[in-house]
Amino acid sequence: MKKIRLLLTAIIALASLTASAEVNLKISKSEIESTVRNQPQKLKSLTDRFASGDSTLSREEVATVYFGTAMMPGFNPGAKYTDVENAYSASNFEEALRLIDNALASDPTNLALLFKGYGAASGLGKADRAAGFQKRLLGICEVIFGSGMGVSDASPYIVARPSDRDEFIAKYLQPVKITGSATLGDIDAVKMKLDGVKDEVILYFKPLAGAK
Repeated sequence: MKKIRLLLTAIIALASLTASAEVNLKISKSEIESTVRNQPQKLKSLTDRFASGDSTLSREEVATVYFGTAMMPGFNPGAKYTDVENAYSASNFEEALRLIDNALASDPTNLALLFKGYGAASGLGKADRAAGFQKRLLGICEVIFGSGMGVSDASPYIVARPSDRDEFIAKYLQPVKITGSATLGDIDAVKMKLDGVKDEVILYFKPLAGAK
């Protein structure tokens, strides 16, 4: 993810010069809420395209799927998939992939499931399936990356669930080391050392429920 670390370096440098840099995700929470409330078939269509690995979806369409799914009744941001974890940890990738597919049917934007799906498919040598998982997880990570500047609590990254924050940091940003963390109201601050960035960086994350 060298490209992402270079982008972060540029953002950190920019943040030292201006406190009002533009966020590049051009869709608001209210617009997504309107789609969920008034155009459920549109959301379903976009979600089906996302689940199929459709690479023609715009970042705003992926954002509608990612955040829109989290706004649906019954969404559980703390959902645990112990059976998936057990099968994956045991390198039982066939079983893990079956369980992941079942879980994604009702939780299609869960980053932990998508990353494990990518790992399981890769471990089985199923390149096409791995590519499909990769398209989806990268789409979500790019939405999170575009949801805020991330380097100040005034413009945090927005995530649908705590585990998405953890997956985004560990597997997308891939820091050299996490050196600390704190919760400031409804914002999580995570201090880390990034490869290619001289000083330690603090990145800020906020759950969707608290976002504007």
